[in-house]
Amino acid sequence: MKRTPLYPAHVKAGARMVPFGGWEMPVQYAGIIEEHRAVRSAVGLFDVSHMGEFEVEGPGALAALQRLTTNDVAALAPGQIQYSVFCYPNGTIVDDLTVYRLAADRFMLTVNAGNIDKDWAWVTGHGAGATWRNASAEMGLIAVQGPKAEALVGRLADRDVTGIGYYRFAAGRVAGVGTLISRTGYTGEDGFELYVPAGETERLWTALLDAGRGDGAQPIGLGARDTLRLEMKYALYGNDIDETTNALEAGLGWVVKPGKGEFIGRAALETIRAAGVARKLVGLEMVDRAVARHGYPVLPAGRRVGVVTSGSYGPSVDRYIAMAYVETPLAAVGRLEMANVPKDLRYTREHEWAKQEGTRVRVGVTAYAQEQLGDVVFVELPKVGARVTAHKPFGVVESVKAVSDLFAPVTGEIVEANGELPNAPETVNQDPYGRGWMVVVAPSNPSEWDLLLTAEQYEAHLGEGGH
Repeated sequence: MKRTPLYPAHVKAGARMVPFGGWEMPVQYAGIIEEHRAVRSAVGLFDVSHMGEFEVEGPGALAALQRLTTNDVAALAPGQIQYSVFCYPNGTIVDDLTVYRLAADRFMLTVNAGNIDKDWAWVTGHGAGATWRNASAEMGLIAVQGPKAEALVGRLADRDVTGIGYYRFAAGRVAGVGTLISRTGYTGEDGFELYVPAGETERLWTALLDAGRGDGAQPIGLGARDTLRLEMKYALYGNDIDETTNALEAGLGWVVKPGKGEFIGRAALETIRAAGVARKLVGLEMVDRAVARHGYPVLPAGRRVGVVTSGSYGPSVDRYIAMAYVETPLAAVGRLEMANVPKDLRYTREHEWAKQEGTRVRVGVTAYAQEQLGDVVFVELPKVGARVTAHKPFGVVESVKAVSDLFAPVTGEIVEANGELPNAPETVNQDPYGRGWMVVVAPSNPSEWDLLLTAEQYEAHLGEGGH
């Protein structure tokens, strides 16, 4: 697992560290909601040193980038930045990135952390005629975001940062550290991304926190970074865009410039544009207080018409929000339904799932059930050796909203009960199809399996209201 130059500072600050794209990164410090609101109301500091940076130069650099990216790099003047996309020949997305024009024949690309190796192979394999350098390991990157970001960076900079426009950059020194000062971000707030030598990153981070303390500056983890970008409907590679999606259906047609000439994926994207996209990435607001998670199907009237790509609580809007690809005719404002229904399971009408594991059947409650229940606070399960009967209660789940019986999908003997749940009932909400399982049954009547609902039948049941 890789670590950024700020790893010691994160550990010292008590951050909760998690794996992310091959890196050990802080997911939160004080808490996701508090950190989110700090960025919206004051200023937050993000360690984004895991991002990749490639430099390309030479007389053929511009031509190479015109072939590699969908946007028109020739439109950039030195000091300007452009959001763009790398595409495969079929029009799907290798990665999304930003392009910095450092000089007439010198550029820098910033790519996603989890794609550094893949992108490096892509640009060096398809960017002939230019000189490439992977500078990722040499750079640290700190994002300073929020309404007080300009004032904070301005106090420490040796130049007037108010004159740096949006998607513009300038060289300078911040807290005495040589910095590429970029007016960009991923939060929807004003702010800067500060590129510095890796060895100077912690010095700058400490100076920013110290100078911003009176403004309420806080370190911000990946959790709040995700909720902030989701409120803005900013796509995240690996969730909302990837090698199976194209820029047009993702709402990124504004960075696809076929008029500039040939580029990788141009012909495929023009074919898609002419025919019209079959689906669109849309924003969703949940009717209920429930999270629509990545991979949940969208099921109006029981028919699958799309899939959720990202979902969370939006602290600024006090709503549960999400993004999803849906069929184009349904992309207008309206009401849709979601459900997470794994295809390899069977289901009861009471919203239990069943999974065959050899001669045994593992049982739990569905994602729909836990969402309807709300936060689970107590689980009562039978002891090993107890007998259960199909469609009869075998246990109890208590949530903040209700007490509900658990119904056995098959008849048989309990051979295992989930001992984690009495002490950690919230696991049912966090991972209903995994660690939140309830019991394992040795069935006495195998023919009952065929009477359970298939995934398609259960989706239809949900589409009818789930009752």
